[in-house]
Amino acid sequence: MIDKPILRRAIGLIHTRWLLRPRKAAVVAALWYAAVLVMAGILGIFSTFRDSRGRQIVGFADSHWGPLFLFAMPATAFLIGYYLRVMENAFQSIDEVVIPSSEKTARRFSEFISGRLRYAWMSWIFPVSLAVPIVLTLIADGRDIIAPLRSQAISPSKEIDWSTFTYSASPKFSPLWYLGFNLLAWSMQIFLSYCAVLIILLTTFLLGMVFRHGLGGRAVAELLMPPGAQPLPEKYVPLWNFKKQRCGLEKLDVVFGVFVALIIAVLLACSVSILANVYQKKGADLGSAILAFGTVFLLPAAALWVFQPYFTNFPKSLPVELKDQPGNMEPSPWPFGSEKVAWGTIVAAWGLWIFLVWNVLKVIFPGLTD
Repeated sequence: MIDKPILRRAIGLIHTRWLLRPRKAAVVAALWYAAVLVMAGILGIFSTFRDSRGRQIVGFADSHWGPLFLFAMPATAFLIGYYLRVMENAFQSIDEVVIPSSEKTARRFSEFISGRLRYAWMSWIFPVSLAVPIVLTLIADGRDIIAPLRSQAISPSKEIDWSTFTYSASPKFSPLWYLGFNLLAWSMQIFLSYCAVLIILLTTFLLGMVFRHGLGGRAVAELLMPPGAQPLPEKYVPLWNFKKQRCGLEKLDVVFGVFVALIIAVLLACSVSILANVYQKKGADLGSAILAFGTVFLLPAAALWVFQPYFTNFPKSLPVELKDQPGNMEPSPWPFGSEKVAWGTIVAAWGLWIFLVWNVLKVIFPGLTD
């Protein structure tokens, strides 16, 4: 039961409905994909066709876009909505773990992070999540999107498929119809990218708020305050429950686990993309290069904003005065239940990150491979 609308108070009407009705969101995404298929059929680019020169042009359904987005669109819409609900539920118990440090702090911690999230959502989380996929899509694929216009100044890529040769499918339709189709098709890619960026930014922000403001009892603004300045009026301290190994953070473990999985998935996807381009195309394309450059900063940012304050502020051992009390347990900082699994995940993440950094350095300094 959701008693305190922490996320819903901040993320707006559309995302709130997405959170409350993930199945309906999946249906909308499936209809979105169906609209692309119907339009591809009308324009004659649904399946592989031949142009006026006899060249075989790969149709939309026969390319990787067909089966990929058939699964990805509804699955992503459902999982993101479900994950937003999981996050909302996970933060319901945060007031049991983090309490005001003094009577001067009137708001509960859940109200505090909800207010901060609302400001961050409007000022940068939502704008950045939306702008980054659009800008990167235009940089990496913009010339293919406008290929139906047959610009003399901007040449499309060398791919021979529905995106670059749509105008040759049928003389019945204006190039603007094929441009509209490309925009509709690439909007699905923008949607999937938007979901990935949104979840990473949102989860990073909320976990960082909990681990820095709550467990650490320190506000981010204090890092920039001069020595001797008055403390911020709102400060919070943790109230550890030593009856449990996770000291009251059990519900946050799901969010923490998904956050780690997202980082690993992004690093792995970027590494696979680079390897595929190296072995198939003898070099990374523009999209992979942009993805690699952006991903290089992901893990250090997560380490500084989330992991460092978490492991720094989590109890190292059971306090001496509580060791003789029955029912108390030694705290465990490992959210996955195993120290070996946690260290294995850390090694894998940094290994993938080093691989990406090496490839980025090779792009910047080609002489490294000579």
